[in-house]
Amino acid sequence: MYYVYKRHNKAVAMSTPVTTRLERGVLEAVQRRAARARRSRSDTIAELIRLGLDMLRYPGMTFVDGPAGLRAHIAGTGLDVWEIVTVHRAHRRSEDAVLRHLPQLSRRQLRTALAYWSNHREEIDAVLREQERAPEEWSREVAVSGPTGR
Repeated sequence: MYYVYKRHNKAVAMSTPVTTRLERGVLEAVQRRAARARRSRSDTIAELIRLGLDMLRYPGMTFVDGPAGLRAHIAGTGLDVWEIVTVHRAHRRSEDAVLRHLPQLSRRQLRTALAYWSNHREEIDAVLREQERAPEEWSREVAVSGPTGR
């Protein structure tokens, strides 16, 4: 049996149902996270597995949760991947220039961020597009939709 599920309002590849056993504490933590995010337990488990696999694939990568959702982040630098990519583009993709501009970043961390971006371009480019929006656009959205929770 296959299911199509949506992620960030778009269809994603077919998923395959699996059965697994979780320790009670782990299951409760997953259920709390799913409830906070207003997502299904299944979607939450899939996301957590993807994040864990990405952290193994990209050493030094973490994910930071905030008002805009999870963001790919390079541990110990205070920098999200989208911020590093912005500087990388501004310096015409020169690693040395980026490292001079961001002295808290090692060459290895820079390459990890760029590798993540290369393999998750759609995700990071969506954040970049949001960041490029003019403040007036944000103001109009807030004025039209009003404060959340009302």
